[in-house]
Amino acid sequence: MIKYTKDINNIVTLVLDRDEGRNNEVNFDIFQAFLPVVAKLEEELANGVLRGVIFLSAKKKFLVGGSPSHLFTKRNKKEAFEISQELKKFYRSIERLKVPVVAAINGDVRGSGYEFVQSCNHRICVDDSGIKIGLNHTRFGVIPGGGAIVRLLWKLGLEKSYPIIESGNLYTPKDAVQLGLIEELVELEEDLLPAAVSFIMANPIVIQPWDKPNAKIPYGTLKTLRVARFATDTAASLMKKTFGNYPAKQAVLNTLVEACAVDFDTAQTIESRSFVQTLFSPEAKNMVTAFWNDEHAVKSGLSKPKGFGRFKPRKIGVVGAGTIGSGIAMLAALKGVDVVLKDVSTSIAEQGKANCEAYFKSLCQVGSIDADSCSLAIDKITATEHYRDFEDCDLVIESVFENLILKHKVNKETEKYLDDESVYASNTSTLTVEALSAKSVLKERFVGVRFFSPVETTQIVEIVKGEHTNDESFSKMIDFANFLGKIPIAINDSNGFFTSRLRRSFADEGARLLAEGNKPAAIEHA
Repeated sequence: MIKYTKDINNIVTLVLDRDEGRNNEVNFDIFQAFLPVVAKLEEELANGVLRGVIFLSAKKKFLVGGSPSHLFTKRNKKEAFEISQELKKFYRSIERLKVPVVAAINGDVRGSGYEFVQSCNHRICVDDSGIKIGLNHTRFGVIPGGGAIVRLLWKLGLEKSYPIIESGNLYTPKDAVQLGLIEELVELEEDLLPAAVSFIMANPIVIQPWDKPNAKIPYGTLKTLRVARFATDTAASLMKKTFGNYPAKQAVLNTLVEACAVDFDTAQTIESRSFVQTLFSPEAKNMVTAFWNDEHAVKSGLSKPKGFGRFKPRKIGVVGAGTIGSGIAMLAALKGVDVVLKDVSTSIAEQGKANCEAYFKSLCQVGSIDADSCSLAIDKITATEHYRDFEDCDLVIESVFENLILKHKVNKETEKYLDDESVYASNTSTLTVEALSAKSVLKERFVGVRFFSPVETTQIVEIVKGEHTNDESFSKMIDFANFLGKIPIAINDSNGFFTSRLRRSFADEGARLLAEGNKPAAIEHA
């Protein structure tokens, strides 16, 4: 798992290369594999033949946290607390080596993986907008348990560290540098090792901010009026926003506040206690079930019929160059798929293409894609007013106004040009597949699909199977949604979005509670 080499300058390079799986993962069991390595480094240091340490990764992702489900294998709070403390002890052994330790980051470093690189003295990352960096624990109802809260507090101060941890957001390398999560960027992956060596040669002695003599938390503690006001105002706004339903977010603030009043190592113990409390909360188990277990099951094909290979379209057609239609065209073109974008006139279709082009250029400006990718995506879209241009499309998605007569007309005109393998999908927000396909000659290849606006940022896509839709076409539509990076959920053929039906259920339950004599304010709060 760990490859150990040393150069002529007595700089040790440790390459992380997990034997099984695609990613390097760190959790409360795997860190045991590092203990003999740390012992070896301490021996080299004692013998005077260690000048620095560099961590590299042989995987595409540098280091990520393991499955949140692994956290719940701990039998009780005492066991979880002890393991959290052991993990912190391991990180302290790394940052107290008395030689520079550098993380040379070539890919994602998130969750517990970022906690690991915090124990390094310096973090260098490839300037690639596809890399994500940060602490995403609160997305699963827990808080960091490896020292991240306390370390960020001592590095950035309470005001700057709180939103980074509480939000659970992941950041691009450029943003991570601005926030203080990493220190240095390099252009290419091959530049990582030379940059790390240069840092070590130029900084023979590096001490973590919290281990320096007379170290203080940046920008003050609760004895500073500004920090105290931030803490109290944040506590009030957090309760207003969450109604106490996200205890992990509250635990982040509580831990930061309590950590301000004690020394670094005592604060680490406080963090471990808070971590255990959130870990064993019902909210954490529910959030891990929904946002990890269920989401991964869906992405792995939970709703997809068995026996069909993965569908990857070569060319698709989109009828309707409005907000939804253009959004679908954008995503497909970015994935390298040829897109025919049709509307009632070429000029209207061209306007839809122009909207796509503006989106691509905005991505280019913020560094999400490069100029070549932008130009290629634009060239992938063909604007037209002719149905005949759908002749060689693998999939055609209709996205016109929510009018049944209009949709039937579009269906009829489009179906003339589809071959025996093509799938026809109707994007609808209120109509049923049964009603939409009533006059279709391709009922078995007719699928309902419901994209949410804005298409480019909303993850969920609802896939609707009609009474006559065959499994192969339904399977292809699920694959297409996955291909676009969406989360496809299979729903019954009924009027309206599934999410809208859920909201109606909430309203119905509220009305029923009121009829039973419950107080309106209590119902609203619930």
